[in-house]
Order: sequence, then structure tokens, then C-alpha cells
Amino acid sequence: CPKPAERRVRAAAAFYLPTGRDRTWEQNLAGLDELAAQARAKGCDLVLFGEGISVVGTGKSYVDVARPIPGPHADGLARVARKHGLFLCAGLYERDGEAAYNTAVLFDRTGELVGTYRKVHLPYSEIEAGLTPGTTFPVFDTELGRIGIQVCYDHHFAESARNLAVNGAEIILTPIWGDLRSDGDVYDATARSRALDNGVFYMMSVYSLKRSLIADPHGRILASTSGDESSLAIADLDLQTCLDVDLPYRIPPNHQQIQFGERRPAAYTSLLAS
Repeated sequence: CPKPAERRVRAAAAFYLPTGRDRTWEQNLAGLDELAAQARAKGCDLVLFGEGISVVGTGKSYVDVARPIPGPHADGLARVARKHGLFLCAGLYERDGEAAYNTAVLFDRTGELVGTYRKVHLPYSEIEAGLTPGTTFPVFDTELGRIGIQVCYDHHFAESARNLAVNGAEIILTPIWGDLRSDGDVYDATARSRALDNGVFYMMSVYSLKRSLIADPHGRILASTSGDESSLAIADLDLQTCLDVDLPYRIPPNHQQIQFGERRPAAYTSLLAS
């Protein structure tokens, strides 16, 4: 049978830390818009930003800035996606009735909302501040491929990425505020392991302390940012990678179908223990 066509996505993971105090949502959005313009100028299809862009630098609490989706903050991100013709993912704070969530949103090139993800693993500081955890790991079918999202502390739990992969994700987007673990080696090793173990492209956008990066399904870092200046890590992702059988150094062909099919869920019951 003929070789499948390539499925290439040019993706960007931003390093963008709004600086100063008493910043406004409009200022944060303007900085994000500038980097989105750079991503589009470099031919990107997808750009990932960090966690909670609606609160960074504002001096306000998570609950203070939480807004409905659709709503003023989500609508601003939608305008940026539409303006630059990009898929755009970023974190903000969502208000739904009496509850507030740490949520990541994904918009398509036209500014239409593809989906939302509510952070499942909340550190105690976020629970104490009034946030409610999410309960599911949705995956979204798009023209680029199947995209899953996790947020910051989710990245510390292997189950997050595995749930997304089992649900069909080919690209996992991870908006992060910062990673306080010992050094960059731990941070990088976690990202590389999540990518390799699940046969996915793994993207991380961080504000501080570490670097934004993109890893491939072999666990190799394709691109990363450096320094403290706003910048983009850009890489070309071939989503056909996991299906190729003739790569000289390869994960198993049809990684998600074969390896996931050889899992033994009945033997993993201890993972369900509380």
C-alpha cells in the first residue's frame, strides 16, 4: 500500500513572562499578541503560551480574575488566534457559577473555541485560594491532529500524560507557570520521559526558572528557549513519526496502537487505590 502522506505541523512554545506590577489583562494580551505575530511570521500553525496569563503580574487573586468562557479573557485570546491565523493555547482562570478553575483554552485559526481543559492536579496553594480541580482529560480532534492539554502540576503526574495518550492525543500541550524542582535536568527528563513513554509530541511553555521546549516521540528535545527574554521554541512536527516502520532509530511502529494494546490494565489495579 502507498506510504501515508506526511502530517507536518510547525509549532511554537513561547517563553513569555509579563514583568512589573499592577499589570492589566490588556497589557498581558498585547505581549502575547506580539509573540503570536512572530510565530505566524515564521510559518507556525500552532503556538502555546503559559499558565494563567490572566493573573500574572496583576497582583490579583485567581478568583478575582476568573471569568466565564466565552468571556472577556477567552474572547481576547480568540481574537489573537483569528488575527494571526494560528491555533493558540493558553492558560487563564475560568468562572463557572460559584466555582473557579485553572483552565487552558484551545482556539483554531478562525478564533473558534476548540475546547477547554480544567487542571486536574491542584497544589494545595491553589485549593486554599479557592480553585476547584477538573476531573477529565479530554482530547480534541483538529485539522492539525489530536491535541491534549495538561496544566503545570499535572506534568508531575505520569497519569496525566498517559490518560491523554490513551484517549488518542498525538500532541500534548503543557502551559506551566514555573517548575521549582532542583534543576533543569529533572524538568527536561520529565518532559522527555512523558513524550517517549506515550509516543507523543510534548510541548511546554513556561514563564520562569526553566525553559520552554518541544520534545518528540523519541524523547529528543527538538527546540527550546534560553535566557530571560521573551522568545519562541519552534519545531516541525511530523505526526506520522509514530507510524513509520523504517526509521533507523525508532519507537515501536504504531506505538500507540501496539504498545497500548499490549498493556495489562487488570494488573494495574493498585494505581486506583486512594
